[in-house]
Amino acid sequence: MNYMKDKYFLDTNIWVYAHLKEVGNNKHDLALNLLQTLPILVSSPQVLNEYYSVMLKKKVANEVI
Repeated sequence: MNYMKDKYFLDTNIWVYAHLKEVGNNKHDLALNLLQTLPILVSSPQVLNEYYSVMLKKKVANEVI
């Protein structure tokens, strides 16, 4: 049995690129497109902790861009 069918695990870098828009870097658009088009997204506490750590280091506000 495949319990992960139609579920996509996204690593920290996808979440970070989707949140941070840097001039001349198309990773933001690619990551944002993944988040908007994949049917079911799965993450883990480790990924969420890493994401939060990166956002704190970059001093990013809590609001969604």
